[in-house]
Amino acid sequence: MKITRILFYFYTTVLLSMLLATFTLTATESVSNDIPVFTSNPNIKGKEGMPYTYKAKASCIDNDVLEYYLLIYPEGMNIELSTGLINWVPESPGSYDVIVKASDIKKSISATQEFTIVVEKALLTSIKVLPSTVMYLDMNESKPIQSVTAYYDNNTSKEIELANCSYESDHQDIATVDNNGTVTGITNIISIPATITVSYSEENISKNDIVLVVVNPPFIVFRGMDQACAF
Repeated sequence: MKITRILFYFYTTVLLSMLLATFTLTATESVSNDIPVFTSNPNIKGKEGMPYTYKAKASCIDNDVLEYYLLIYPEGMNIELSTGLINWVPESPGSYDVIVKASDIKKSISATQEFTIVVEKALLTSIKVLPSTVMYLDMNESKPIQSVTAYYDNNTSKEIELANCSYESDHQDIATVDNNGTVTGITNIISIPATITVSYSEENISKNDIVLVVVNPPFIVFRGMDQACAF
């Protein structure tokens, strides 16, 4: 009787241990299978000054609602809690590390996605010089070029200081230009304008625009006549 009781307790203990182990393993496997999995691929390229977007997307087997968080991110970046939509405008070129977390609040389980965004520098595409039409000058009269605007491949632009540009006249006998963009009329030659070439360089990229300059002919007033004649 005593031996039977001992054997009963022994087998009962073994059975309970096996059942507990099975339950623990099943629960562990269930949690493991329910961990969110990212199904979206991150956008790893950006351009200085241009909006960056990436919609992080994860899912789990039981389709629980997930929430999204940024664990590591550059300044100015944000993410929508419920949709995983990331928005950012990079202000300077470089490499930026990001870690996104998708969290199953119901089960207190989560997964992360890590990636690096490489932001390229905005590149110069063209310049625009004002005046865009012909500049008219009298002989010995001087006028500055009004403005030079640089345009970039991120759809932005900025005004360039005139002293940062270079200038060249193709007819210095008609009009000259100094290093600050001031044009001076020299001599009138009928039907021949001077072409002022304006150049600006950035990151080994150089762009040009031109201004046409026409010097007005001199006026001579004859005594005893009511009108001036142009020569």
